[in-house]
Amino acid sequence: MICQLDNFKKEGAALVLFLSIFLAVLAPATAPATALAAQSVIVGWQASTNTGVVGYNIYYGTQSRDYTNKLSVGALTATNISGLVAGATYYFAATSYGALNQESPYSSEISYAVPADGVSPLPLIALPAMTNMATVGHSLVVGMKATGLGSLTYSLGSGAPAGAWINPTNGLFVWNPQAAQAGTSNVISVIVTQNGDPTLTATQSFSLVVQDYISLSPGSNLVAAGSLGGLPLTVYASTPLTNLQFTLNYPPGQLTNLFFSSTNPLVGPASVTPTGPCQALVTVGAAAGQSLAGSQALGTIGFNAAAGVNTKFVYVTAGAPVALKPDGTTANYTQAGRGRVTIVGPDAMLEPQLAGGTRNLIVYGPLGVSYQVESCNDLGNSGAWSAATTPFTMTNLSQTFQFTPDTNLAAFYRTRQMP
Repeated sequence: MICQLDNFKKEGAALVLFLSIFLAVLAPATAPATALAAQSVIVGWQASTNTGVVGYNIYYGTQSRDYTNKLSVGALTATNISGLVAGATYYFAATSYGALNQESPYSSEISYAVPADGVSPLPLIALPAMTNMATVGHSLVVGMKATGLGSLTYSLGSGAPAGAWINPTNGLFVWNPQAAQAGTSNVISVIVTQNGDPTLTATQSFSLVVQDYISLSPGSNLVAAGSLGGLPLTVYASTPLTNLQFTLNYPPGQLTNLFFSSTNPLVGPASVTPTGPCQALVTVGAAAGQSLAGSQALGTIGFNAAAGVNTKFVYVTAGAPVALKPDGTTANYTQAGRGRVTIVGPDAMLEPQLAGGTRNLIVYGPLGVSYQVESCNDLGNSGAWSAATTPFTMTNLSQTFQFTPDTNLAAFYRTRQMP
């Protein structure tokens, strides 16, 4: 079982120790074929990474968190606990200690039911060394291992978080937390069923905390060359925030005079400060007494698009995000995305999209100019181009057409400016 990280310091001692181990019942120490009762058990744990730890104590008894026995094992990471009473359930916890006998608090607790005489031993589950942190959008994969008599089946106990799954045959646990699960603490129970006569089950639990999740998203916009434009800025925050800061990176010479504008009453002081020819620092704070949480449209990053340029895509990337909570601490997982500005100059540009088997073709071009879309299936044949649309005049900076896929492997499109 994974236990919490604990810091402790004894008076007069400068050394601070950490207990960061998992404690697990590994196997009955005595399990001969002719004797089904197990009077002793092997308990193991992962060594602490703190260099100040010189040894471990194992505490156990028949009452949870009321230990009547203590066993000092030095620097060992497994030990045999003997003299157990058949049919009784024992509870175990570990501590670490340093050279000056400073001792940590107890680890998380595990239990072991000693089989009664004539009863088959329960299957035994050993949890692997693993992190107790999970992250939204990242799959956590953990291989559970159990031993027992006959075939074993793995399952999860009630209360497992939505989306968590365990392979019933090999114990592979998989979970990809979603944004709504950020900031939650989850106790996950692994149940192993020993299929036989009788059918026996054993349960081992571990905890997983899903980190905070902050996602910044610069959006997209379409603007004529030399005109004023803006990128919408949105955020998803699983925990209340009072301040957001990130860098905005963009190609030099394409966007100038950046500023921030917001109509969200929760947003207070905000600024866009250039830090170079193609980078700016964006800071957005919450209004006095307010905080930002959930999905929020923060406002618009305004700019002047470059003049005298051909039609093009300009990509902007948010980087190095930092999000502060009301208590002044930093949210522990923040990510930022990429936005796009389409600058429309004097020429036309095509953007193909495939959605659900339908070909979408977006034509970008200046207002008032007439075009026709043409297509062909063989670029090597100059006479193969044919009209794919009737002539049209750009009444907006973009126009979308839909084409049904044909049996050819590829289709090519172009625009022709009409007189």
